Amino acid sequence: MNKIQKILLVFFVAATLIGLFISYLLLEENTTYFLIFHSLTELFSIIVGLGIFMIAWNSRQYVQEHFYIFLGISFLFVSITDLFHTLAYKGMNIFIGYDANLPTQLWIFARFLQSISLLLSIFIINRKMHDKWMLLGFGLISALFIGLIFGQVFPVCYIEGVGLTAFKKISEYVIVGILSITIFFFYKKRKDLDLIVLRLIIFSLLLTIGSELSFTFYVSVFGISNFTGHIFKIFAFYCIYRAIIVSSLTKPYNTLFRNLKQSENTLLQERNALLRANKQIETIIGTVPDGIIFIDTSGQIVLMNTTISNLLKALYHENITKGQNIFKFISGNRLLEAFKENCEAPAGKTTIIELEDGKYYELHSEHTHITEDLPLGCLFVIHDVTEYIELENIRKQIISTVSHELRTPLTVIVSCIQNLMNYEDRMSEEQKKSLKTGILKSSDILTQMIEDLLIAAKIEEGRVVLQWVSYELSGLIKDIPIQMQPILADKQMEIDLQIDGEIQLYGDPKKISQVFRILLDNAIKYSPDKSQVKISTTNQYQGQFNPKGVGGVLIQISDSGLGIKEKDMANLFKRFFRAEEVGDTQGTGLGLHIAREFVRLHEGEIFIESKFGKGTDVFVFLPKLKMD
Repeated sequence: MNKIQKILLVFFVAATLIGLFISYLLLEENTTYFLIFHSLTELFSIIVGLGIFMIAWNSRQYVQEHFYIFLGISFLFVSITDLFHTLAYKGMNIFIGYDANLPTQLWIFARFLQSISLLLSIFIINRKMHDKWMLLGFGLISALFIGLIFGQVFPVCYIEGVGLTAFKKISEYVIVGILSITIFFFYKKRKDLDLIVLRLIIFSLLLTIGSELSFTFYVSVFGISNFTGHIFKIFAFYCIYRAIIVSSLTKPYNTLFRNLKQSENTLLQERNALLRANKQIETIIGTVPDGIIFIDTSGQIVLMNTTISNLLKALYHENITKGQNIFKFISGNRLLEAFKENCEAPAGKTTIIELEDGKYYELHSEHTHITEDLPLGCLFVIHDVTEYIELENIRKQIISTVSHELRTPLTVIVSCIQNLMNYEDRMSEEQKKSLKTGILKSSDILTQMIEDLLIAAKIEEGRVVLQWVSYELSGLIKDIPIQMQPILADKQMEIDLQIDGEIQLYGDPKKISQVFRILLDNAIKYSPDKSQVKISTTNQYQGQFNPKGVGGVLIQISDSGLGIKEKDMANLFKRFFRAEEVGDTQGTGLGLHIAREFVRLHEGEIFIESKFGKGTDVFVFLPKLKMD
């Protein structure tokens, strides 16, 4: 505003005040003219209040600052109450049976509603509120108090012939106090509001205070105090009009979209910072061991790290790079199908998938949005969980094995003990011996199972320690059938040994002995009664079971037992694996796993050839290691 405009504004205000005062002198003796004056001044404030509401309500979907919406809704119900006040004014003769107390009560409620709303609006700056709940809240409060006023439950504010009540005067002072506090808080929030809007609101509050003070000492509803109070109200609402309506229409970016304008500068600064940080981010995610990839809604790769790039290349032999549309490479590929499925899902999720390389991966996806209705893309984090899946399977297998395989020997032991306790005095020595033998055999089975579990755990944790010594293999192998004679006798089986002369090896003889006990035990268990197991050795073996061509010995164990189906051959050395055909034969499924690990610790290997129903050949190659 330039100097001339300021002078004209001062002249206009002064002329208006003089004109209004002269009008009052003319209207003082004519109540009809005063009613017209009163109605026009009130209608002006009502129209301004409704205008504030209409602007705020119809622009709420674009306004980020809910302060304006709250203010607009509050002025709607202030205007409605002022309308009732205008219609109820003494001399209007619209609400029959009421005196001047009714419009005074309505006035007090309207000013309380206006002052408290202005105070509360400060605390909504930069906060989000639900517009429909605000509208409903103001509506219920207004309906309640207007109902109390018309129901003559509201405290009396004016008594004909006496004047204002103490409640009315105290209420005006309380309102003045609320408005003063509001000015203080608006000043503290000056950084969050447009400067012109802030000044106009504070001027409006000061004029409203003047209006309220004028209404604390009038005696007649047609008196000078009443007149002055309404003049202050006109200018107070004019300032609100200038602050909200004119500023909103002529300077929308300084009021309704002020936050958006402030955000624009901030976003420009942040954009430059993000561009500078982009390369740093890509460098950081490149060091993350998990695969990270970001795909937009069309399937284009926006960002990916080296881990996921190498995984995709290894799986699908495609050099998939940033900027390509990943959905074009799907064609039955599990991982890429999972990408598309999760991108199309309504929300992010975590899934476990088994990929073509036989490994398990945890795929976690999160949708990112510009708004709730406009998705930007999908971020995927891929973590290799093969080890965890295998450990979980082992846990389940251990539980299954322990609960199933240990049940039988434990049942035998418990049954034998119970029989001895209950019937020992009626048993023969032979029966007692039989029960004790059953306890001993079942205990041996339990001991072996527990030992297998402990050894498997040590192997898994890398805690197996070998006692390296020089030993003679032929003698070690010949001792094993002697150790297993009770089992051979039960099945009336024979061992055919075809052992070369002395074979000197370097290693842990206890571990090697355990290997051959496991292999021979399997051959005996799965062979028919009265059959034969053949054990042979070939010194300085060179052949298919010695792929490295190093010096060593081959031990072959052959049986004519159950044999192994071709579909089970790949799983033989897996922990806890047992073929369906073994039936109720005792075992943990750990024997072959333990045997192979012990042989590998000696830099050897185990090979198995079998035909289902015809028997099995197990080949153990042990290299001739040298002492350090």
